[in-house]
Amino acid sequence: MVIAPHPDDESLGAAALLIEAGRSGREVGIVALTDGDASHPNSLCVPPARLAEIRQCEQEAAVAALGVTNVRWLRLRLPDRFAGRSAGFADASVKIAAFCDEVRATALSAPHPDDPHSDHHAAAALAEDVLRLRPGLRLLFHPIWSMRLGDDEPYRCDGLLPFRVGTDPDTKARAIACHRSQLGEVVADDPDGFTLPDWFLAAHRGPPEVHVWA
Repeated sequence: MVIAPHPDDESLGAAALLIEAGRSGREVGIVALTDGDASHPNSLCVPPARLAEIRQCEQEAAVAALGVTNVRWLRLRLPDRFAGRSAGFADASVKIAAFCDEVRATALSAPHPDDPHSDHHAAAALAEDVLRLRPGLRLLFHPIWSMRLGDDEPYRCDGLLPFRVGTDPDTKARAIACHRSQLGEVVADDPDGFTLPDWFLAAHRGPPEVHVWA
């Protein structure tokens, strides 16, 4: 089970786990915390509702590109950028725990608690809440943006065992390429909208992925 704060985080941070699950034929659950519809707020051609549809299709194509065919989705549709402060956040952990039961999940993976984005913080907090509800789960975290935190910035290490997982960089690259709206290839009328930076994409192209076991 992977909690993705936005459509694309599963491809960036948990590709190695998803590729292996696909190869082994395991059932996979993906929790889409938000629809990522706030990435281009000034676009008139692609309003938020349309962008949400686009990003959902991109996410499903990306997971298929990782070789995962036995997949179930839980789309919570919490507000992008404000997931942890929304009304739906209060019972989200109960919904995710029930979804883990449906998928018969044995492990739950979410962004690292100190990943520098409010929705990533919310995803990590939900994962820890789910672990309290389902203590038999293995809880994993994967760094996404926190790979580039400065030495003086907070980064939780206590109680976390880091390890590396080899991945297929070409397969991962194909999955990331599915997220065209975040690569500047879809929305043309919002020059200030979000685009994944080149340095960030380069950091995620290597064969090893870093994960931590709580």
